[in-house]
Amino acid sequence: MRLRPWNGTGKRQGRGMRMRSPNLDSCCRMAEAPTRTRLRPWHRGVCKNETEAVIWYRKAAEQNNSNAQCALGSMLAYGRGVDKNEAEAVEWYRKAAEQNDAVAQCNLGIMLEDGSAVDKNETEAVEWYGKAAKKNNASAQFHLGVMLENGRGVDKNETEAVAWYRKAAEQNHAVAQCNL
Repeated sequence: MRLRPWNGTGKRQGRGMRMRSPNLDSCCRMAEAPTRTRLRPWHRGVCKNETEAVIWYRKAAEQNNSNAQCALGSMLAYGRGVDKNEAEAVEWYRKAAEQNDAVAQCNLGIMLEDGSAVDKNETEAVEWYGKAAKKNNASAQFHLGVMLENGRGVDKNETEAVAWYRKAAEQNHAVAQCNL
């Protein structure tokens, strides 16, 4: 019997029928409930494995893929699939941020604002928030608003803070909506 690509219904397609992998079934059965993930068409029958994800993110990040650099930074920052390493996370965020990745720019700003594994630098944090905010990143718009409202890393400017809060709020950023 020749198998046809699965269309997500589990029903016959032509002469073939989708068959489940025994490895997938046992993998998902053994997974604990909190770590189990719903299988989506693009997962193609792969169980969630954060440790393996880190390996693949690192390979792509080392080839200058900014999305992978940002994702690897997040995995390292939160200790998902790897030991928590905020210093290395900052390095990967910076590499992605320098390639104009808005999420990495915002995440780098957060780490600089908090002084996580780097010297606290609110002025540089505002610069990264500004770059990401101009790319319509709601989280960066919110953080830039906070910095402007409180005069942290930049001169206090409540009018401009409200403008950034409004942009974030229009993208359904809940805390920005509250700050308005």
